Amino acid sequence: MSLAEQSSRSTSIEMVKKDLSFRHIIVVLQKETSRLYEEIKRFPLKLIIPAGRLDVNIELQTVLVDMMQKYYLETCSAEFTTIFRYSLEKLAVSRDTCCAPTSILSELEWN
Repeated sequence: MSLAEQSSRSTSIEMVKKDLSFRHIIVVLQKETSRLYEEIKRFPLKLIIPAGRLDVNIELQTVLVDMMQKYYLETCSAEFTTIFRYSLEKLAVSRDTCCAPTSILSELEWN
């Protein structure tokens, strides 16, 4: 079960569903979440990350998630917001490059 689907069926959501004014919309959203999850599961997706880059990728993801939490959940000054936005973009590119097949990376290497 996906995290979104699991969250849509949490105890707190089920308690809110008891309120008749919210019940219909929550049921519709739960059904749509389940439908989309089933549709996504049918996609032929496969991500090949070279084994030598797994540790680096995990570290990048950890930093990226921490920074995203600060950026989206905490109030920062405009200066820090700009720095966070720039850093998040660069970390995301680094993560994507780290996940790229070896053949693509060899084309990017500088001699």
